[in-house]
Amino acid sequence: MLYGLGCAHVHDVQSRVLAESHYCSTEGFTRLAIDNSIALREAFIVREVAGVVTLTGQLPGEGRVLFEFRPALRSSPVRQVEPDRRGSFRIRDVAPGVYCFKAMAYGWTSVLGVMSVEPDANRGARLILDLPIGN
Repeated sequence: MLYGLGCAHVHDVQSRVLAESHYCSTEGFTRLAIDNSIALREAFIVREVAGVVTLTGQLPGEGRVLFEFRPALRSSPVRQVEPDRRGSFRIRDVAPGVYCFKAMAYGWTSVLGVMSVEPDANRGARLILDLPIGN
C-alpha cells in the first residue's frame, strides 16, 4: 500500500495529520480483482459525506466508480454509493463520527482515507478524490 495526498484534495475542508496507526485498512471494503491502494495521510473534517471522484482528472461516466465508507470500528457495516456520471456523490443522514472511506474503479488505484463528520464543520466542505491510473 502506498501513502500519499497527491490524489486527493478538498474544497473548504479542514484536515488533521494522522499517525500511521490511524490509517484505515481495506478490511470490510469491496475488493477488486487487482486492488492497489493509496492511503491518505490526513483525516478530513466534513459536515456531510459528499464530494467528487474523478479518474486522472477526467469525469468517470455512469457506473464506473464506487465510494464506500464505514465507521472506524472495523466490525461495522459498509455503506456505498455509485457517484453520478460527473463523479458527484452525497450520502444523507450520516451520524457524526469518524469514518474510513474507499473510492475505487476497475483499472485505477483505489484511495483509502479517514473523514470525521462533525456538525460544526464548514458547510461547503466536500471531498475531491482523483484516482490515479494503474491497478
